[in-house]
Amino acid sequence: MRIRHILGAFLVLQLIALTAFPIFSDEAIYIRWAKLAVSEPVKYAFLPMLDGKPPLHVWSLIPFVQAFADPLFGARLFSVLVGCVTAVGMLKLAALLGGNRKQQALALVLTLVTPYWLFHHRMAVTEGFLVFWLVLAMVSGLRLLRSPTVVWKHVAVFAIAVAGSLWTKTTALFFIPMLALLPALVWSVEKGKRALFSVYLDKKTYLLATAGFIGCLGFLALRLSPLFPFLFSRSVDYTFTVQELLAGEWKYVLFASLPKIMWWVTWYMSPFLMLAAVRPEKRTGVLWLMAAVYAAPIILTGRVVTARYIFPVAVPLTIAAALGLGAIMEKGSKILGRVILWGFIVHAAVFGFLLFALPDYSLLTHEDKHQYLLEWSSGHGIAQIVGRVKDDLKLHPVIVATEGYFGTLPDGIWIYFANYKGPNSVEVYGIGQPITEIPVSLQQRVVKDTIVYLVVNQSRFFDTNTDKYEVVGTYPRPYGAPPLLLLKVSKVKVQ
Repeated sequence: MRIRHILGAFLVLQLIALTAFPIFSDEAIYIRWAKLAVSEPVKYAFLPMLDGKPPLHVWSLIPFVQAFADPLFGARLFSVLVGCVTAVGMLKLAALLGGNRKQQALALVLTLVTPYWLFHHRMAVTEGFLVFWLVLAMVSGLRLLRSPTVVWKHVAVFAIAVAGSLWTKTTALFFIPMLALLPALVWSVEKGKRALFSVYLDKKTYLLATAGFIGCLGFLALRLSPLFPFLFSRSVDYTFTVQELLAGEWKYVLFASLPKIMWWVTWYMSPFLMLAAVRPEKRTGVLWLMAAVYAAPIILTGRVVTARYIFPVAVPLTIAAALGLGAIMEKGSKILGRVILWGFIVHAAVFGFLLFALPDYSLLTHEDKHQYLLEWSSGHGIAQIVGRVKDDLKLHPVIVATEGYFGTLPDGIWIYFANYKGPNSVEVYGIGQPITEIPVSLQQRVVKDTIVYLVVNQSRFFDTNTDKYEVVGTYPRPYGAPPLLLLKVSKVKVQ
């Protein structure tokens, strides 16, 4: 089967039930930013920086969220397409590391179907795009280092990839030690032709370092925005300081955070692939070292860490697995190769089936189940509420107030009405949380034939006076987690 056939089959498969998984808070935020950037580019183009996010991912979403009636579909489609391109890059990466045709094909297929990749390429989060830049940097860097002469095209692409990654997410700074190991990776596949230090003293290595430095300077172009200082302002919310680590938080890092992260990576990569990725050869050792140098600073300083923050380690680990599995199937134990291959197929197939067909019961880790499916950050009920409001708008003006100011609510609803043009008006806004009682100001907006709704998570709503509202929708989350409520607000009663 040719590459285009594999990618075509993957693309068709990914389009199935692409929006069945509930919208996640970060997805809602990114899509809102993209919508705002279209409406008033001068005012909102760099808005993501206010929350510590470079703007390139949001800018890339703009044509997709504008082209489709369902902006969530458009945003996730962008991630799917990025995944296809990234998979081709992984094939090229395997080839540059000496992989034969079978190993190259494995690198392509594993990038498409391994749970870690599959999940993040179905979500409109930043990580899939970030990893695309890493793969591009590695491919262009290895092409430069392995070419007999200097090819300036590879130098330019490497600089662009470094700048692109930093314009996508500031954690791309942790790519620097990974990319610094590219000469060691070249040394590992040259089978002793040169000493390691001679590879680092090569002219092309200096050019690569210069291109990386230019890419970092490209990131500094964001200083043109007055919001640049905010890019790192929220790091304190997610990281420990040195003083905190020395005061005892190192125990949390070593005994709580590290074991969890190791399990996350093992589960999402599949234990079978991780077994195939462990081989006693130089290139495998360097690939594991690349994964370690990226993850180490995140693990050591991470106050808040999730599996997607570590996602870039999937690049070297997938390549190591593809090379290892291919070698086992061709030169090693056929029985071991079949056990690994079929074990992985079963794991990936079950994970993928549940993700597509029964997303509420996806085989996510405990922590990811909570943030994606069980907590306020999960968009269960958003699609149904949007559908109801659209029906109401055919006959009435509608006001939708929600808990919160930022995130799944109100952004997950707002994005569907940002460009609304119809016979009646619609307004969507947040009023904070928790909500102890229905605000009188909201009741006062129930005038003439206007319908006023309040959308709130049951766990954050404490008004028991049902004279003020009627529960017209209850949208459950799996495993008995608190549901999302749709309340129809009543008029203020005259005393």
